[in-house]
This record gives sequence, structure tokens and C-alpha cells, in this order.
Amino acid sequence: MLPPRTTLLLPVALVVAVSSATLLSGAAPDDKTDKPIKLSTVISRDDLQAEAASVIAQVRGLLKSEATYADSAKHELPRAAGVLAVLGQACSEHDTRTTATDIIRGTSFRDAALALKAARSLQAAQAALARLESSFSGKTTKGGPTKRTWKGLISLHDVMEELAARNSKLRRAVRRSRDPKADSRNAATMAVLGLVVLADSHEVRDEADIPKWNRLSLEFQRAASATATALRTQNKAMIKPLYLKTAK
Repeated sequence: MLPPRTTLLLPVALVVAVSSATLLSGAAPDDKTDKPIKLSTVISRDDLQAEAASVIAQVRGLLKSEATYADSAKHELPRAAGVLAVLGQACSEHDTRTTATDIIRGTSFRDAALALKAARSLQAAQAALARLESSFSGKTTKGGPTKRTWKGLISLHDVMEELAARNSKLRRAVRRSRDPKADSRNAATMAVLGLVVLADSHEVRDEADIPKWNRLSLEFQRAASATATALRTQNKAMIKPLYLKTAK
């Protein structure tokens, strides 16, 4: 039986408070949290482009009217904007070259997403969305620095909510993948969000637990990336074991 949806809904404070017996017994030789992570091992540029398009479409729906904006302004919209900011940062730091079809401008896209997250009216949100769409199509190139911390792009609470929602989709895909490409992209996006978790350890109350937090974050990120690969290649022998490792 696959783990329930609540697996990823545990409060972060509880995650860091569990006994050492439930934590990883130790890091593998290559589990160095200060070692730069190549974005190409986490998610492809094509997946970043496709996922950004999907979330932008979601945001358009949330901004159709004052009513839809009001319903989403406190939770759904800032969470979607945070995801877009993370995708933009991943584009800006990606270690592979852009292609003719990869026209998204990472830094300007990230900054427009952050403006969307900060918007406090429908008009401001729609203006930020227009900036996002312009950057997505390659028309807007101006943005802040390429390098910046993953922390602050999206709140840790929103990351956990987003992972829980995506985990529900992933559980269904593990049982039966109707769209391997989309399911793989979902898992890869979860892996990118794992980089935010790795960077944002503010919930860890005891500094001695930070190495454990880092190891668990890396374990999650790598397992999610591996699950994405298994889904994309339809490696049926590995999809479920890798997913279970991700969920754990």
C-alpha cells in the first residue's frame, strides 16, 4: 500500500523533532550539502518550460475576476507565484545551454513571479502576470542577479502544501501513469522544490539537527529526481521503490 497523502503534511517542526532513530543513519560518501547541485540532474530545461506554462495557465484562471482573485489571494495565488519564482530561479541557474525553443528568461521571470506573490490587488497581480508572460515569451530580459538563495522564493509552508498536492498526483501515477511525460515533470518539479527545503532550515530549532535536515532534504531531492527519470522512461521495476523512497 502506498503512503497516505498526509505523509507530506507533517508540520516541519515535527520533522526536525523526531528521534534520531527515524532519521537517516548517515550520509553517503557523496552526500555533501555544500557541493553545488547541477540543475540538469534535477530537472530539464524542457520540463521547466512546460511546468512554467502549466502554472501560468493556473494563475490566469485565478485572476479572471475580482471574485476568483479574492478566493485565491491568501493561499492558492501566492503559492503558485512561489512555484513560478522557483522555476524561474532554476532556469537562471541551469547548467545547460538554452535552445531555440527555450526562450524563458530566468531572472526576469523569477522577479515577475515575486512581484505576483507580493501583489495586494487584482490590478497589481494582473500587471505582474503580464510581466511573467512577457518574460516567458522572451520579450522581457531585464532582471536581478542570476545567483540568489532559494530561501525566500516561496514560504516553507507553501512548499509543504505544494508537495502534498503533487504527491497525491504522483501516488496515482505510480499506480498507473496515463501521461508519463507530465507525471515525470511533476516529480521533477517536486525535486526542484526540494532545493528550497534544503536552503530553508529556519524551522530547525536545534542547530545540531541542521546536518540531519540537510541530509533528509538531499535524500528527498535525489529520490524525486530519480522517480522522475523512472516515470519518463517507464522503468516499471523502479517507479514504485523510488516513489516510496521519495515519500518517506
